[in-house]
Amino acid sequence: MVRSIAIEDVYNDPHKLDAFLGTGESVVMLKEGREVAHLMPILPSSRIGKLETANSGKPDFRTRFLGMWGADAFQSQRAVSEDFAQLRSGREL
Repeated sequence: MVRSIAIEDVYNDPHKLDAFLGTGESVVMLKEGREVAHLMPILPSSRIGKLETANSGKPDFRTRFLGMWGADAFQSQRAVSEDFAQLRSGREL
């Protein structure tokens, strides 16, 4: 599957490409509606087979999440609510 994104969007937020390239999708970059670049991710051969079987028409959010954050992402012993409580504790209203 090939996705397209405006080059201006990449300048504003380069991390928009991570979601596409991290899952093995190719990206066409557009400038004023014209194709200016075609980005193809380089994947290890072990991930290529997984991506082909995972593309059943439904997004595989677990695979995307693990691709971005690593295999130990679900191993945290800390609750998300604790992280938010810590972040909010320093805020002054």
